[in-house]
Amino acid sequence: MSCLYPGGERNRYRLIAFLTALVLVLPAAFPAGAEETVYEYAYVRMLPDYAIYYVFDMDTMTVRQFKTNDTVALVGTFIGDMAFGADIRYSKDWHESFFPVSPGDLSRAMITDYSGFTFEYMLTDPAAAARLMKNGGYCDIWLEPAGIY
Repeated sequence: MSCLYPGGERNRYRLIAFLTALVLVLPAAFPAGAEETVYEYAYVRMLPDYAIYYVFDMDTMTVRQFKTNDTVALVGTFIGDMAFGADIRYSKDWHESFFPVSPGDLSRAMITDYSGFTFEYMLTDPAAAARLMKNGGYCDIWLEPAGIY
């Protein structure tokens, strides 16, 4: 019998499960880019109803992907060279490919998504993209802890 956990041992395990789930969700509760990241590159794909952005921080080798019709900024890491191609990873099993349309020319890039579809993105102002993300109430989502892939 447990006096601390009304309902006995069963509720104790429910409380532990709840607290564990809360701790796992907490990183998503922080505003996107809360650490005052400075992005060197930003790309946008304009669609009829919304836009998809990728912003790249070369110092931390992180990338954030966000859509203007959502409030989630998917955070990943990347390796490679922006001028010739990079591999973006959100988890061990989820990655995308980034490569400029013309090697060395960063004004237009192709991104191949997880499903194998390739789309063209245009270089845009990284400071404006960062302001859009910060003022839009976006929250960072890490699919796996940073740096394990």
